[in-house]
Amino acid sequence: MVVVPQRHPYYRARLPSPQSPTISEAFRTPVRYLLTGGGTGGHVYPALAVADELRRRDPEAQFLYVGVRGRLEESVVPARGYRLRFVRARPFPRSKSLLALIWFAMHLGLGILGAAFLLLRFRPHVIFGTGGFVSAPVMFACGALRKIGLCSSRLFVYSPDAQPGLLNQIAGRLADRVGVVFEQAARWFDMKRVAIVGFPVRRELLDLDRDAARISLGIPGDRFVVLAFGGSQGSRVINRAVVDALPHLHGRRGEIFVLHGTGRIRSDGYDAVADTETDVAALGLVDLDSWYRRYEYFDQIELAYAAADVVVCRGGMSTLTEVGVAGLPAIVVPLSTAAEDHQAVNARALERAGAARVLFEEAAWGGDQDAGVNLGVPGQNLAAVVVELLEAGSIRKDMATAARQLQRRDSLELILQEIDTLVQGRRARPLALEFPASDSGPPADP
Repeated sequence: MVVVPQRHPYYRARLPSPQSPTISEAFRTPVRYLLTGGGTGGHVYPALAVADELRRRDPEAQFLYVGVRGRLEESVVPARGYRLRFVRARPFPRSKSLLALIWFAMHLGLGILGAAFLLLRFRPHVIFGTGGFVSAPVMFACGALRKIGLCSSRLFVYSPDAQPGLLNQIAGRLADRVGVVFEQAARWFDMKRVAIVGFPVRRELLDLDRDAARISLGIPGDRFVVLAFGGSQGSRVINRAVVDALPHLHGRRGEIFVLHGTGRIRSDGYDAVADTETDVAALGLVDLDSWYRRYEYFDQIELAYAAADVVVCRGGMSTLTEVGVAGLPAIVVPLSTAAEDHQAVNARALERAGAARVLFEEAAWGGDQDAGVNLGVPGQNLAAVVVELLEAGSIRKDMATAARQLQRRDSLELILQEIDTLVQGRRARPLALEFPASDSGPPADP
């Protein structure tokens, strides 16, 4: 499994001419886009990045986002100015319980009915789905309505994982075009429909201003800024590691400034905001407010990226792509329970490329308040890596260079080219991957 998508020679981003008409002007009617996908930032933010760029280029276009209640999209999508509607959906059950499968099927069926109603009412020209269980009802409803001639929408399925999930594989059979990040992901779909497009990030991340960001955030220009967060939902492990590292960093408080995003996780036995606040207060550190600042959520993460010198984060594809595009060294703490351990694979690939340090979760017995074995990262280990990067400017510079080289910056252009092709009814060129020539002679044993 490879983390970094390889640039195929066929794909070259072509910027539209400023004089060219918008798609809506050419069609003499507003183009309607339906976007779906949610639950986590890895599904929501790529869809919003594409929507923002479509809206920037075609202000007359109309948009509808379809998600699930109680998920990230419920707060993020309306804040970006897009209409949001909900359908029923649940993750595919990993257990073999018959009851769990029946419950999943019931929610999916209700979700498909709700999605069919939205499709018949909104009549989108293009459906852009980022995969996962949230987008499944819309994609399946589109396929069913097409069969009976009630839907003519073109379906673009975006699959960011090296090994697409089961629902994405099924949806790929219904799609007019499938966008992937990894070349090896193409083999799970019809190659005639696949395009390698990379991972889209918001345009704001492509042009960061360090000085302006620090002024906006009120951070001294000479500080070494550590940005720590656990993805769109937050991370208990990272929160505790950052708090435990503060006493070890206290002696360098005149040189360091920590931006800590706790997330808004609330589950049985853990409240990210309240528990982190309690743990920090228990430290009793002097002048902590002068070098440590805590946020529930970064509404403008681009400002935090621009101000930062190093990022402490999880190993999800969305986060690592943004960090790489921003050109920042990373201290990656992979989620040990991630499916197929993909976050550890991502983190190790970045480490081999010289763009990251990796701290793996360790098992330890809980204290008085926690029973059993807990997973975590010792605060002194995190602090040691932070101090190492603080003192080694040349290593930090090399890591930043490696991070920039790993990520492509034209993914939005490539995706919009594919979407424009669907809107205009043109046939896209099939994907032709180039494989190295095999050596002569009999194959070697594996």
